Amino acid sequence: MWYSNQAWAVMIALGFATWPLVGGLAGLKPEQGMWLGLVTMAATVVAIMIFGSGALANTAAPTFKAFLILAVAGFLNGVAVYYYGIKLTELESTPVAKAVFVLTMMMALMLFTPMLTWAIEMVKTLFWANVGTAGAGPTITSRQVLGFAFAIMAAYLLNSKAA
Repeated sequence: MWYSNQAWAVMIALGFATWPLVGGLAGLKPEQGMWLGLVTMAATVVAIMIFGSGALANTAAPTFKAFLILAVAGFLNGVAVYYYGIKLTELESTPVAKAVFVLTMMMALMLFTPMLTWAIEMVKTLFWANVGTAGAGPTITSRQVLGFAFAIMAAYLLNSKAA
């Protein structure tokens, strides 16, 4: 049911929003920001290995092509986590400043995810689809465009100072 997926999404988002804020309790200096991402992602690998050990043992490894694609995605994620950790340690030490930054980042995720999904589907349709089955790809609806506009407005309002 849809609410089951929504509940999982809320719990996962809670984890994504919590780790940088809890990581701030470590008292890292701005020049130590990379440690926030490094230790957190290393612990993430351990957690994935623990929780996914059964699935890892009982499923085939991805193909070489899939592995390369996942490695590129992981590298891009690593670059983002590196700068995320640095930025979080550079922010004012007030919880509000960090919360606004994390919330703005989450809003950007909400904004970019459908747009990137659309772009990736277009590339797949144009370059990886069988000849004769390639279509125009997915379309972005007017409701999604309105959602993007609200996300941009929310990010702007979160970052603006009170008058």
